Amino acid sequence: MSKPSFEVNVHQCKDLKSVELIGKQDPYVVVTVGKESWKTKVHEAGGSNPVFNQAYIFNDVTAKLEVNFTVFDKEVLADRAIARLDSTVEALCKNTGPQWHQLIDKDNFSKIAGDIQLTCKFVDPNAPKPAAPAQQVQQQTVQAQQPQVVYVQQPQVVMAQQPQVVYVQQPQVVMQQPQVVMAQQPQVVVAQQPQVVVAQQPQVVVAPTPVVQTPVVAQPAPVVAPVATNTMTSTTTEQKSGTVKANVKWGQLAGGAIRIAVGAKNHLVCANTLDEIYESRDGGRNWSKLPGAACEVALGVDGDLWVINKSEQIWRWNGSAWVQMSGAAVKISVANKKNIACVNKAGQIFKWDEGSQSWHLVDGAANRVAIGVDGTMWAVNSEKQIWRRTPSSGWTLISGSAVEVACHDHDTAWVVNNLGQIYQWGGSGWHLQEGEGHVIACNNNTVAICNTNSHHMFTSSI
Repeated sequence: MSKPSFEVNVHQCKDLKSVELIGKQDPYVVVTVGKESWKTKVHEAGGSNPVFNQAYIFNDVTAKLEVNFTVFDKEVLADRAIARLDSTVEALCKNTGPQWHQLIDKDNFSKIAGDIQLTCKFVDPNAPKPAAPAQQVQQQTVQAQQPQVVYVQQPQVVMAQQPQVVYVQQPQVVMQQPQVVMAQQPQVVVAQQPQVVVAQQPQVVVAPTPVVQTPVVAQPAPVVAPVATNTMTSTTTEQKSGTVKANVKWGQLAGGAIRIAVGAKNHLVCANTLDEIYESRDGGRNWSKLPGAACEVALGVDGDLWVINKSEQIWRWNGSAWVQMSGAAVKISVANKKNIACVNKAGQIFKWDEGSQSWHLVDGAANRVAIGVDGTMWAVNSEKQIWRRTPSSGWTLISGSAVEVACHDHDTAWVVNNLGQIYQWGGSGWHLQEGEGHVIACNNNTVAICNTNSHHMFTSSI
């Protein structure tokens, strides 16, 4: 017994909502009937009036089955939904020929986002056919010759199997400038030394391979270096009393964010609460939006920009587009192309090797890591202890307690404790600075903070 089929022809859209600030969008349509989906071609630069004229046949359907049409804009990292139409097979097939249907906004179902032209047809070969009309009896004695019945063979429809539509796991990009906030000095907090915690080694993790997600461009799997049990023995424990050294003068930046990164020559990158990525080349006075979305950003003094999205995927900016890198992480730090480090959700620390394009496991474990231009690493572990590692001597426990850390090299480091207090490393102890922050970044001449409560951003020359 043949099964019913639903044929849909997607002709075009008109007056489609635009989600691009610059240039024309590249729309395509995804049609979902039950559990099966099919995607049209992408109309590059189709803008608000794309044309498709493509058809597809869904087999084994019922008249009551739900049908969804979603119009997307093709992007480098994450395709953005523009508008949608929800209906049923029965409703779409009431009229024959091309029909216009209203699209609704993907976020606001009460808002119209354009129109889509479709031709839909439901074929049920098992439906009862109407009886043929009775033939009149001729009054002639000559027997009427019955015409021979010829059964027209319907050409067999061969269903091309469409590739399954995979929805990219990048966070959705929302076109919106970062929130502009009125200038305000960071809150001054009474000077207080970060809490001194009894020296304890960060947990040494036996070398399992980090979580690796298949990159867009094939990369070699991360190389796991062996971990020696005693590689993190503390040779010296620096626990000097810090003094207040108020040498920073905070200046508030335009906009608002929850993550910030500092490069060179007034180069800043931030991520806001919508995971949108913004870049400034003038020290934070003006911002331009980059494509994609991220919840962690890191910027080297040579302009090397890396981000992590909510799916823990690692991406690198090549100057015009994002390239997915191997591995998975939750925190990342970039000093330059030769010094890049990350932490995965298991607390393992990895250093990027630019030559082999792969990650190498570093001994120890941490919640946060920062790497300098000289290869020195500063880290904060789950006990809020502060550690410093040089390529030659391994890890050394540093006095104090922190939840965030940033560095430029062996002697230039900043931390934030769980009270939001900001400390600068002075070579032998910590110096409390005025203000309150929760995220910190620095290079050799600039320090930047974000206050995650107000989303204000501030920078100061060092």
